[in-house]
Amino acid sequence: MDVPRSIAASGSSSNAPTTATNVDIPAAFVSGFQATSSRTRQGTRARREREKSARPKDKHLLALRSIRDFLRGRSSYDVLPVSFRLIVLDTKLVVKPALEVMWHAGVVSAPLWQSTPHHL
Repeated sequence: MDVPRSIAASGSSSNAPTTATNVDIPAAFVSGFQATSSRTRQGTRARREREKSARPKDKHLLALRSIRDFLRGRSSYDVLPVSFRLIVLDTKLVVKPALEVMWHAGVVSAPLWQSTPHHL
């Protein structure tokens, strides 16, 4: 392999590192690049960890918002089929009879209705 004279002459006497193509790179540039890239990696890693911890909450809030937007313009007759069994339980009901009603109707979950106003 023929190496140009300028590179061959400066290759051994210089403190600058060389690349695979035998081009001299100033040492200040290389050390500055390494510091910048490690700083960037640490910042990226911290940002990724923050995003991971915030993702489930963000997904939940996004899902709630989209459900609310969907239901805002519709009535229950639009959303539920005609043959759908819907049981709404009052909060005053005793738990055991309420569960029996759900069991006999084949319903696994039911919304609760608070008939008395809630005072803070």
